[in-house]
Amino acid sequence: PFVLSRPHAGYENAVPYGILGLISIVSSAVLTEAEQSRNATDELPTSADPMSRQLDLAVCSHDELYNRLQVFGGLLLLDCSTETEGPLILPAERIPPPNATAAPPPTSKARVDHILLLSEAEVRCPALKQRELKQIIVLSGADRSWALRLSQALRYDGKASRVTALAGTVESMLARWPFLTESPRKQHPSLIDTADDAQFLFLGNRRMAYDEQIVRRLKITHIVDFHDECVEPEEPHRAFVSYTHCRVDDRDEGDLAPHLPKAFEFIEAARATGGRVLVHCNAGVSRSATCVAYFLARREGLRFSAALKRVEVCREVACPSLSFRVQACALLGEPPYAPDGARPASGGGRCAVS
Repeated sequence: PFVLSRPHAGYENAVPYGILGLISIVSSAVLTEAEQSRNATDELPTSADPMSRQLDLAVCSHDELYNRLQVFGGLLLLDCSTETEGPLILPAERIPPPNATAAPPPTSKARVDHILLLSEAEVRCPALKQRELKQIIVLSGADRSWALRLSQALRYDGKASRVTALAGTVESMLARWPFLTESPRKQHPSLIDTADDAQFLFLGNRRMAYDEQIVRRLKITHIVDFHDECVEPEEPHRAFVSYTHCRVDDRDEGDLAPHLPKAFEFIEAARATGGRVLVHCNAGVSRSATCVAYFLARREGLRFSAALKRVEVCREVACPSLSFRVQACALLGEPPYAPDGARPASGGGRCAVS
């Protein structure tokens, strides 16, 4: 019979027998060497350290951060810019660099807690101590060294659900979205990612579409309005915005399919003339999200499932009803849902969504 070795600190003391024992030796060696490489130094790795390259720190673009900020809650934004008096993207917390004369950091097990003390962030940012299960996005200025150092410490810490660094600087982010410094914060429509990166398509709710400040600052020129059949359409910005209205109830029996081709042509015409389009329903969750996903699928040759996934990434609350998904698939001539990718050139039948 095969006998496994007892747990041990190093593989050199193992006395296993047979094939399973050999597996135990190899596994122990890999784990031991990985642990040694992780804790080989008491210093936090710098950007030039090979360990920093192994971290593969996730990076988010300006547009991704803009969209994430439209969903309140679950996000901790840390501004590590050295320009402590500069503008602040809300709801970011400033985390100033540690004092250069402070004592060196201790072992990796206490990296983040020690950084909090060195930078006085424990007082300035108490929210950082409640970082469990939060998504953390680290911002920086031109000097990214301190932001990288803190990001690596947070990765080692392992308490946050995700640690991401902003691509670019706070200044470049605010140059594009200057209103992100305003208080109180106001939710804006989500920017939908398109293949040509035209940045012309937004998805939101009725409150956003009726807010003239939002419509003007995003330079919206066209609005697609999905509203209940019993509601008379309104055009609060008709002086400078073109409208198309789609009357369909947000219910399983709602007939959305006849409105999608009309909305597609309206959006495409706006795009061709350099316009910017806001698609909305009451909540920006089901009818309008289906319309945007249909537009992407038809224009870019995607399966509806792939197009909808892109919409959900841009607007986390997007969740079309089963009935509307079925109608969109049938209108696109798709078979039942398949793995994401290019939509088949042929194929019909009504889509059965699981």
